Amino acid sequence: MHGNQVALGDLVILDEEKGPLDLFEAPADHMNGEMTSVHHPEWLSIAGEKHMNHLRGKIHVVQTPEEGRRFSLEQVVLPVLGNGAERLVSPDGKMREASERLAQELQIEGLMKMKAAPPATYRRLVVRPRDFTYCLFDDERGWCWESNNDAPIRPQLWEDQEGIMRQLSPLSVATGKNIIARNGIRGAEQRSHFLKAARRSGMTCVLRMTLPRGSAVTSALREAFQFATLDPGAIFHLLR
Repeated sequence: MHGNQVALGDLVILDEEKGPLDLFEAPADHMNGEMTSVHHPEWLSIAGEKHMNHLRGKIHVVQTPEEGRRFSLEQVVLPVLGNGAERLVSPDGKMREASERLAQELQIEGLMKMKAAPPATYRRLVVRPRDFTYCLFDDERGWCWESNNDAPIRPQLWEDQEGIMRQLSPLSVATGKNIIARNGIRGAEQRSHFLKAARRSGMTCVLRMTLPRGSAVTSALREAFQFATLDPGAIFHLLR
């Protein structure tokens, strides 16, 4: 392990660029099932070759330890298999071995042969949250601690009709509508486990951060609380 140092053979992106055809956001939306904009199908059909040519020009394989010291860990990227993956620049060394092993374990090697697959791209190895704040409070004991008193979280929290403490999402704030996603937990038994834990009294921790599109907040929660968030069955087991 190399800690927070860029290692020999790592793939890095030479500079950041944001624009209408962002290198990471559009493929990330597709991979995460959030192709909600009517512009996305057009993006997939017309940007494939242009996207790949543009991307290949910005990806670089670190050749020496001295060169690696010029880059930060946030510039390291990993290949995401998809249509046109054979043209991706691959990492060398242990990173290449790990990437190939994961592709086999997840059984996604066939994506590059599927015409309907999203375009191959790269994803950042590390994403740094922006505007990170948190709040710790215990209503029974009557205390509250905010990490940023200039933008407190506690006054923005409210209880819904099921007695669950919530905070308005950025989409709710922008639209003025109370939007709550409930489709993720449909079964009565599973939902009862969720409600039991969500209504539990005692200390509450609320995290607030900004992540790039395509970045799952569950990854940040795993780092903060050190428990698995990928398997719904494991989550329900913890909530019992």
